[in-house]
Amino acid sequence: HDVAPNPYDGTWLSLTKDTVAVANYPLGYDLPIETAPAYVAADAVFVFDPESPDCLPGTRVPVGELLDLERVGFDSLNFEEGTDDLYDWGHSNGVWVDADGGVVVSLRNQDAIVKVRDNELVWILANHDNWRLPWSLDLLEPLGALEWPYHQHSPQLSPEMDGRTLMMDNGFTR
Repeated sequence: HDVAPNPYDGTWLSLTKDTVAVANYPLGYDLPIETAPAYVAADAVFVFDPESPDCLPGTRVPVGELLDLERVGFDSLNFEEGTDDLYDWGHSNGVWVDADGGVVVSLRNQDAIVKVRDNELVWILANHDNWRLPWSLDLLEPLGALEWPYHQHSPQLSPEMDGRTLMMDNGFTR
């Protein structure tokens, strides 16, 4: 869904997916949630040099594998387009490079924006529902009133905006 230039080193970032086996994938939204083994399209970022479309060694960021692949999100029970057995868990649709070298990714089907640096989860911007430990410890706390984003796209962080996040918020399911 997205390709973004890294203004700090001249590389580019793009979104891809890895197929990951999940032992207890949710099969519904209603409690109690039935689970079963399943294959999930786990979102990832790769960094490449625009002169060579190959992923640069050591630069693949396994975003989905750093998160709870057993968490049900709105539309995470849909299959990846063109498949009938690969769940579209995150449906990443936006990537951004922060000034500190972190990578910010929008995961539409999880209604979450996450920041990863050095292949470690830094924070999660999302409604706090359904996040289990240890991921719930990385959720950002709102300051004041806030309407959580739902099915957002294209996150951007700007030092000029004092760390605020700019995004397109579809507001689905709100």
